[in-house]
Amino acid sequence: MSRRAGFTLIELLVSIAVIAILLALLLPAVQQVREAARRTQCRSNLKQLGLALHNYHDVHKAFPPAWVGQNDYAWGAFLLPELEQSALFRAIDFRIRPNAPNVLSSSNHPAAVVLPIFVCPSDAAPAKWQNGDLLMGTASYAASYGTGPAVGSMEQPTGVMFENSRIRMADVHDGVSNTIAVGERRWDEPSEDSTGQTVWCAAFGMRSLVAGSAGPRINARTGFSHGGFSSEHAGGAHFLVCDGRVLFLSDTIAGNPDATVRDEYGLYQKLADRSDGESVGAFE
Repeated sequence: MSRRAGFTLIELLVSIAVIAILLALLLPAVQQVREAARRTQCRSNLKQLGLALHNYHDVHKAFPPAWVGQNDYAWGAFLLPELEQSALFRAIDFRIRPNAPNVLSSSNHPAAVVLPIFVCPSDAAPAKWQNGDLLMGTASYAASYGTGPAVGSMEQPTGVMFENSRIRMADVHDGVSNTIAVGERRWDEPSEDSTGQTVWCAAFGMRSLVAGSAGPRINARTGFSHGGFSSEHAGGAHFLVCDGRVLFLSDTIAGNPDATVRDEYGLYQKLADRSDGESVGAFE
């Protein structure tokens, strides 16, 4: 009588060990592929925002302000018609501050709409942010305020978008190919007057919600890091340049967080200043 073939205990354990090793080798590769896809989508988002900024400039002869002091609405809201969101744009009453009593208490308010183009897939941000009675759609991108702090600063902004700004391409004296317009901001980036949130619709009295500064280093988490740029991508963050290109800048890029005058700028600060007069050379 023949015996049926089968696995011995040792053979079974060896098989399980081999499968475990293969899975351990495969998982990082799968994660890398997923992150590569997320980074590609992030670049695509910024590219589309760049096209929208250029279309806005063609219509209004200037870039939008980072936010408007009179009503707090931000650059993301002003770009809506250029992002095929005209209906949402018309739903916003720009005569009323978005944080007026009861204005944002409803999830039906335009500011609470989630717009994927403003969100990096790698970012850990929730779709919406609830802060008291305020309900807002989150974002992963902030306008470039310049080199000074984006919060609590009385300095003259050096970037291309800030409070009530109306900067033309002709005003970018260093060249649109050498000046940052928008950068990434991860959800947990510390901030002076918020805890790292970024939204697309309005500043709500907290300019760091919509604008960022190249004063602190990329991905800085200590010291003067409020209002900076950052991402969940390893090694740096994506930036939209005024000419429409999207660059990935390393978090080791030369920079001087302690710079108080333009002569002390590092390369990173030079890229954020529209008129510092300094040559940046090759930086990609």
